Amino acid sequence: PEAEGAKPTSKTLDGLKVVDENTFTIELAKPVPYFAHKLAYISFAPLPESFFKDPKAGGEKPVGNGPYKFKSWDHKKQIEIVRYDDYQGPNKAKNGGVIFKNYTTLEAAYEDLKSGNVDVLRQIAPKDLPVYRQDLGDRAVDQPYSSIQTLAIAFYADQWKKPKPVDPKVIQGLSMAIDRATITKTVLNGTREPATGWVAKGVLGYQPNAVEVTKFDPAKAKELIQAGGGVPNNKISIQFNADGGHKEWVDAVCNSITQATGVECVGDSKPDFQADLTARKNQQVKSLYRSGWVLDYPVNANFISDLFRTGAGGNQGGFSNKELDAKIAKADSAKT
Repeated sequence: PEAEGAKPTSKTLDGLKVVDENTFTIELAKPVPYFAHKLAYISFAPLPESFFKDPKAGGEKPVGNGPYKFKSWDHKKQIEIVRYDDYQGPNKAKNGGVIFKNYTTLEAAYEDLKSGNVDVLRQIAPKDLPVYRQDLGDRAVDQPYSSIQTLAIAFYADQWKKPKPVDPKVIQGLSMAIDRATITKTVLNGTREPATGWVAKGVLGYQPNAVEVTKFDPAKAKELIQAGGGVPNNKISIQFNADGGHKEWVDAVCNSITQATGVECVGDSKPDFQADLTARKNQQVKSLYRSGWVLDYPVNANFISDLFRTGAGGNQGGFSNKELDAKIAKADSAKT
């Protein structure tokens, strides 16, 4: 996920009872059919006593329970972990440790990958996508994972609020002005596929072609925008982080929108992901922002409820729809 959770409203948990040294029970206020899936999420991983004594210090020098142990953290440069010899689990480390390096751009990281200064890189920048298979040979791996890249609306921004709240038709029109098929095929070299709904593939409850607004239809796009009263100032911007390989596809999306509808569109670049998240958290996004989501647990609620429910931690744009909230509440209390 890309959002920080809401601030806790309490220091204790109702419904949590300690039975013995190794057991506790949880009583929920209402049924949550996918609760067992949620418990496997990393947020529920056990933490050592030292963390609760001093959470800030625990964040700087974390203590885990896996095959590696923390060694050092040079902020914005690298984190080093070393093998934990007393690890009792089934997947003991086969190397002496791992160094996680920070880079300001994906392009710089890729150069180090090619020269052998980096062993693994999870993402390749658009400019290197046409050549990475050739460059890397059998080191190149291309396989799907359950993630979705979306454009979110900052509904709190003046553009969408004044003089009156934006008509949803305008948003739908902008969506139908994006030629996802061409952009994923060309700019992203076929390494992504067009999203046709709100949920990533591989997730329980995923439906293909779930919504019509993901179809590229310039005539319908123009028609919807006009029917909704037009885009205020006839201009939008898309905020993104420059260190994540997003500029090329954001520019392509903007070109597609402008060519299809005449609405001016520009990228609003933030230097890094931290600056991007800070702007979102402080509600400083001017228009739209790039929003990505990787599953926390493989159930559609993790996307629909955690991104679009009123007040949800991942809902940073302020989207709110009472009808959807009611449907989410109904689904959450459904029997399995």
